[in-house]
Amino acid sequence: MSKLKKQIPKRPLTKLSRTFAMLGFLTVSGLIVGCVALTYVFIAQPSFRTKRQPVVAGAIVAPWEKPVLQANALAQPTIRAKSGILIDVASAEILWANHADDVRPLASLTKLVTVGAYLSRNPSLDELYNVPARFDTAGISDIVEPGTSVSSLHVPTGTRMPYRSLVAAALVSSANNAALALGGTLSPSALMQYVSAQGATSTQIVEASGLDPANVGSAHDVALLSHALFRNPLVQSLTSVAIADLKTSGTMLHVRSTNALIGKNSYHVDAGKTGYLVEAGYNLAVQATKDDRTLLLVLLGEPSTDVRFADADALLQWAFAAHAWVPQF
Repeated sequence: MSKLKKQIPKRPLTKLSRTFAMLGFLTVSGLIVGCVALTYVFIAQPSFRTKRQPVVAGAIVAPWEKPVLQANALAQPTIRAKSGILIDVASAEILWANHADDVRPLASLTKLVTVGAYLSRNPSLDELYNVPARFDTAGISDIVEPGTSVSSLHVPTGTRMPYRSLVAAALVSSANNAALALGGTLSPSALMQYVSAQGATSTQIVEASGLDPANVGSAHDVALLSHALFRNPLVQSLTSVAIADLKTSGTMLHVRSTNALIGKNSYHVDAGKTGYLVEAGYNLAVQATKDDRTLLLVLLGEPSTDVRFADADALLQWAFAAHAWVPQF
């Protein structure tokens, strides 16, 4: 083969042949560059195909559809909360807000942090908790609802129950002693570390139950904290029903949800949490879904429990009806 190559004389390139050679080189180079660009767009950068993947509290969801207010939409209802925010979960679009960055007492919305911090450790929920002799709220006497005593889980000393039941009691019936028991498994800094991890910047937590009005945060922060917790399947299963069962060594307890929106509307309540203190007013964080559209609503400082749920329902009903979800490319 080498001898044959030597027998073929090399002919110098003419000017015309050099031109064709250069054009061929540029064509091939262009094809290569184009292939690389297409590979980058459709493989290395898939977001070019689906637009930007929206993020709420670190969650990536797809496809991206943007809620757009329809021209013939009904007027937005008047909301009496001191502050609040309504967010379309899939796109992170804010559909309504009122003083959403004002810092207010959280009351029992604090339990969103307590349960979230506890579950973030991936604990064994079947591990048993031994109810101590003083299974109470450490002497705090603030009321949860006017005319009632502090919300607590009433079980005899020595009762053994899985931590799963403590989580249920804290979220469903807002039992403060259950929340304090969960908080007792955490380090003093764990609650604030969890808050920071969710991107909540104005929230301050000093104890695990929410009975201390020094637990404060903004509606926007509560939305972040709620979204982080409401994605948990256990939390959804517990806080989307009117009555939850709590297993103990003595008997099966039944606790009723404090969320009056469950099962009474055209949308489905995926998860939720209420709160009340004199200093806070009536608070609510709730996630609801209708026709595969999911909204997250936070209301802080409502004047009464009835107004809290009436405002929440009116705002959710309006948002679902007033918006069309338009695909974004």
